[in-house]
Amino acid sequence: MYLVSLIEDLKINKRTVFLAIAGQTYYFLIAFFLFKQDFLLLIDENYFFDRNFYYVMGISFLMSFIWFFMNICVSTVLLLFTDHFRSTKYLGNPSGIFINSMICSIGYLTFAMLINFLLDYDFKHFISFSFSFIAVRIVWSMIKSLFFNKSFV
Repeated sequence: MYLVSLIEDLKINKRTVFLAIAGQTYYFLIAFFLFKQDFLLLIDENYFFDRNFYYVMGISFLMSFIWFFMNICVSTVLLLFTDHFRSTKYLGNPSGIFINSMICSIGYLTFAMLINFLLDYDFKHFISFSFSFIAVRIVWSMIKSLFFNKSFV
């Protein structure tokens, strides 16, 4: 029950959910265009009448939903650490942790896409780079807290 109350403290409403998921769907759609071109060759010229186009859009939406859920998990873990160590920076505004996590995750997703493109890797590498965000974000927050005496966020 304590974790549920922490998630409620993030104050995520329906508009936030919609904008976050819709805003990140195009990142995964761009990743399909950059790293999975053979899959996109199945799509006909008339996008709106081709079911493969909706399949790609559905997968992009699903990956964006998973990315959003991952951000909620990261924000909850960071809020748990912040609450546990009594950091005063975000105790008054716990939704700031979620906003910070969303901004960092979009930057990390862009960075993963750029690195993957420059190194000419495939879609599997992009997925592994991008979804390693949880580990990178939590480890970075702990290192920042331990070595620089700052809050976890």
